[in-house]
Amino acid sequence: MQLNTISIAKFKQEGLKAATCFNDDLIITNHIEFAEQFKYPCRIDGITILVCLDGEIDISMNLKEYKIKENCIIVNVPENIIQIERATNFEAYAMVISSAYLKEMQIDIKQKLDSYMNLKEQPLTYVPFDEISCLKYYYYLMKDTIENNRQESDNIIRGLALSFIFKIISFINTYQKHAINKIANKSSIQQAFEKFMSLLSIYHSQERSVKFYANKMNLTPNYLSGIVKEYSKKTASEWITEYVILEAKTLLKFSGMNIQEIAYQLNFPSQSTFGKYFKNETGITPKSYIKGILKKGQK
Repeated sequence: MQLNTISIAKFKQEGLKAATCFNDDLIITNHIEFAEQFKYPCRIDGITILVCLDGEIDISMNLKEYKIKENCIIVNVPENIIQIERATNFEAYAMVISSAYLKEMQIDIKQKLDSYMNLKEQPLTYVPFDEISCLKYYYYLMKDTIENNRQESDNIIRGLALSFIFKIISFINTYQKHAINKIANKSSIQQAFEKFMSLLSIYHSQERSVKFYANKMNLTPNYLSGIVKEYSKKTASEWITEYVILEAKTLLKFSGMNIQEIAYQLNFPSQSTFGKYFKNETGITPKSYIKGILKKGQK
């Protein structure tokens, strides 16, 4: 079983009443009625921006739990595994912009943010109410433009989406409290790191050697390891392991597959090899991990 990847086309197939869609490129809503889509862990094919004005919502991203409250912006990137667990009196505006539409608009979130790595580690940004409240007007302008479908609607929507994205980026760069890494030759190193992470998101369930990714990038393993470490403060091997263990935990927790099937899914030669790898990285066996989940669920 592969994790479900939700596209805007798939959202549209559900016939969501409170959502407004622009082709297969963009979807906006002020009701998180499609939370059922996120009952189980999934990935979203695009950038998801959620602006919480009131209430609370519990979200799991990459198996880390976050409680989102009022005056909070959360940004989810395509490689993340996300699950919505609970929403209480939740008032928010959400926008999903497809990866293809972002590329068409020539927007690279990783390049525009001062520190994309900080966003990966801390996806929540709290913004003063008088500033965050202005974002609701983008929703109403987009909704009106999409629904009226006038001659210039395409250009208006593109302009509004660009403005909204840059407003969000401005908030994140202003209010994120984490330090921004300053490194020499950022552009070339960043480009290589992003390529590595892109390949890792595709191949991590089949390939776990640094050499494989280095070959894909026409680099030596030592050089790839060096630039990944310089940019992210983690080695390439650590990133590979993190992805594999995250996928393994998610499959153990939600897929219904047995350990042997998961070992096969993640391209381990045997259940025993997978068990040793998992225990070496987490300190417990896959079986113990499942028992811990079941015990937690009975409380």
